[in-house]
Amino acid sequence: KNLKKYLKSMFKRFSKAITLLPLIFPVLLAMGDIQSTKYELDSTPRDLVWCGANNEYAVILTESHSLYRSDDKGMHWKKLNDILVNTGMDELEQNENEIGKVTQILQSPADKSLLIFLGTHGINWIGEDCGRRIKALNQGRRISEFYFHPTERTWGLASAYTLCEDFVGEPCKIYKELYLTQELGNNWKQIAS
Repeated sequence: KNLKKYLKSMFKRFSKAITLLPLIFPVLLAMGDIQSTKYELDSTPRDLVWCGANNEYAVILTESHSLYRSDDKGMHWKKLNDILVNTGMDELEQNENEIGKVTQILQSPADKSLLIFLGTHGINWIGEDCGRRIKALNQGRRISEFYFHPTERTWGLASAYTLCEDFVGEPCKIYKELYLTQELGNNWKQIAS
């Protein structure tokens, strides 16, 4: 009974503190008791992934497909778009001229510091050390789905749709193909279509 009464009183105090927080925060900030940092992203966050052994790193994908990384739990951010463009340019085929943009961040269940950034035009990126080291991959087509293996760090399954260019002298047939990599995208083996 005493515990119930105590919890009710704490809840009331907490509720009051929360409603007063917008009034108290500027005063505490002016007094120097609180430090804050403001960082402008180019648009609204679309996806957020915490990574690293103690979730000390964060990666954000924005609505405008920009990628940002923080090495200090979100206090400061670095935009990674130039790195994506530079590494992606090296992977373009001769007839390709567009790298595309990141659409999704995927995190490996076997290694929380390993990320895949899926792209819109066939170029995808691997982010090791929570995006500190980024390498571009060109599987040859736009990957529509990617799944990490639950225990093998470098294994994954990816699906992609066929292209009409695949059917020279035949009618175009669009269907999904399934690929396996055991080398983190360096080599792919088609296992189903």
